[in-house]
Amino acid sequence: MLNRVRINDIQTFDDGSTLTLFGDGSRLTVSETGQVIGLDGNTSNNSDAYRMAVANYGYRGPLNTGATNVNPDQLPYGMDIATADALESFAPNVVQKIAESQTPGESWVDTAQKIFSALVMSEQQRQLMQLNIERAKQGLPPIDISRYSGVGVNVGLSAGTQQLVTYALLAGGALLLLNTFLSRR
Repeated sequence: MLNRVRINDIQTFDDGSTLTLFGDGSRLTVSETGQVIGLDGNTSNNSDAYRMAVANYGYRGPLNTGATNVNPDQLPYGMDIATADALESFAPNVVQKIAESQTPGESWVDTAQKIFSALVMSEQQRQLMQLNIERAKQGLPPIDISRYSGVGVNVGLSAGTQQLVTYALLAGGALLLLNTFLSRR
């Protein structure tokens, strides 16, 4: 519910957008299609401009959102426009990639974590490969990438398992000797 607001001026531009100036110093710019494209000035969520944007235009985004490129209809499930704007400012097109990769019922946070983990691992492997190329140019042996990246296959028994097998064999041998010694009597 929108209480009374004081409008100081309304300006209409050639592209059909309108700028409304409110008495509290806030400003609201709306496109010709009714989409909020600017919200500034007094930008508290109690400002007249913000309250009008929410009440009259169904606005659900952040304050100061004049420069967003995120389409609210294409957000990943569970993500709000404020989060999308923040992510886009950090990594352009990441919201679209999350939306494309998100499986039904999966949180957008889980999807983003998978994407970022894969990117980090790829970058680490690229750096290790580059290091090995530099070492090869210097005539040095390559570094075992599996020691640093966790990629690789280990064959054989672990140290703890080897010790257990050794003790089991020694105990079995001792029992065999004891059995042989007792059966000769």
